[in-house]
Amino acid sequence: MKPLLLGLLLAAGVAGAGPSVPLPWVGIPLARLPELGVGVPMLSTEISGWKAPLQAGGFVRVWILPDEAVASAEFAFQQGAVSSRGLPPLAGLPEAEAAGDGAGILLVRDRNVLILVRDPEDQALEVAGRLRAALVTSAPEGTADERTMGDRVWVWDSCGRLTVTP
Repeated sequence: MKPLLLGLLLAAGVAGAGPSVPLPWVGIPLARLPELGVGVPMLSTEISGWKAPLQAGGFVRVWILPDEAVASAEFAFQQGAVSSRGLPPLAGLPEAEAAGDGAGILLVRDRNVLILVRDPEDQALEVAGRLRAALVTSAPEGTADERTMGDRVWVWDSCGRLTVTP
């Protein structure tokens, strides 16, 4: 095939694999949390992610899930579990699924990541926006923590993703 024709086919998407799919998020570099108004995180041993206090009060919880399907299912579960009345859907966040009032509480799913913000100062939407803007698709080098419990080793990378090895 001539180079010009191949270039045109690739540009049109007919010779490639179709539309590009965004890479999954790996999280938020934990070293950036202070500049985002977030305190020291507590790493989860149950699921990849962390919970941390907001410097102005309240807290944020971040789940780093393997893919969008798992994140969507977890979003639906958390939407009902976070509040006794459930969280109402919230429209208006581009490329995200959201629920809550956007002021005191907000649950957001962006690709494979969930962010829950509870803010007594009614700034949940702004806090979630800062955290979403800090999401990365590749983690900086290093680990946040490593623990041995029994015969297993629990390792959290620099974004708080958990890996457990037997």
